[in-house]
Amino acid sequence: MCYTPLIAITTAVVEFILACIMIGVFRKSFFQTLFALFIVLLGTYQFTEFMLCTSQQPEFWALVGFLTYNFLPALALHGTLRFVGTKIHTLFLYVLPVLFSLFVLSPEFIREASCNEPFVTVRHLFFQIDQGVWPFVYAAYYFGFIITACVCTLVAYRQEKNKIKRRIELLELTGITLMTVPTFVLLFLFPILSIKFPSIYCHFALALAIMIFVGAYFENKLPTKKQSRT
Repeated sequence: MCYTPLIAITTAVVEFILACIMIGVFRKSFFQTLFALFIVLLGTYQFTEFMLCTSQQPEFWALVGFLTYNFLPALALHGTLRFVGTKIHTLFLYVLPVLFSLFVLSPEFIREASCNEPFVTVRHLFFQIDQGVWPFVYAAYYFGFIITACVCTLVAYRQEKNKIKRRIELLELTGITLMTVPTFVLLFLFPILSIKFPSIYCHFALALAIMIFVGAYFENKLPTKKQSRT
């Protein structure tokens, strides 16, 4: 019996609960906005995996899943920049994921969608090396934004004097590490898993969601919020 649907729906429920608590309880926390939405998107992706495995429309749910995780790097970087006080026009952050989203209009965007253990398999245009420059542009966007968010957090951590904010930034760095390092270790050891990257990545992202939740708890204790708004 394939246990992937159970893992996916359980993870989705956990992430939705974390997001609801952040929004409903941590009212003083900066994290209840963009980072709560980040966790909601993670939960939504897990739900698409559940539906991909249990419905008769795997290609449709693969498309919804792509649209969901496609925005995660931009949202994570946006939230990070706001938290560390770096100003940037949001247009520059979201123009790429919006552009990539337009590719789903192609009837041949999804090449394969199947339920496997323990990760689902979805092969789409950006996983096809023979599709010209676009797969490389997409990879540069996805990994580039994640690395930038990590570097910005590390720089802010080294410069931050407030102990609570340093603790929050350390939690974010820990979450990013727990999300990315196991993913890339698996892909390095088993290159055949590359087409399962979104599933592997989003499963390990539960660690980041938990770190964000703990960060929201600590940030909610701050007497005032001085983070920049962009």
